[in-house]
Amino acid sequence: QILAMTICTMVCALFGLTSPSNRGGMLTTLLMLYVFMGSFAGYASARVYKLFNGKEWKRNTFLTAIFFPGVIGTIFLGINA
Repeated sequence: QILAMTICTMVCALFGLTSPSNRGGMLTTLLMLYVFMGSFAGYASARVYKLFNGKEWKRNTFLTAIFFPGVIGTIFLGINA
């Protein structure tokens, strides 16, 4: 999740979609990509969970995709306030 977010941010900066000189825009892009990549992390964790014969894969997907990025987003908003 973090690696994919970093690569996407670098590609956006490479093509001029976000400017590294505009720090607020870069941080917003990082945060939004991090939260968006949470859905991919949820999918990957559900696949691994089902591989090990887990029974509540839907709950696992939801918690992975929402909980961890949600905590990081709340911390970010708290620091930014």
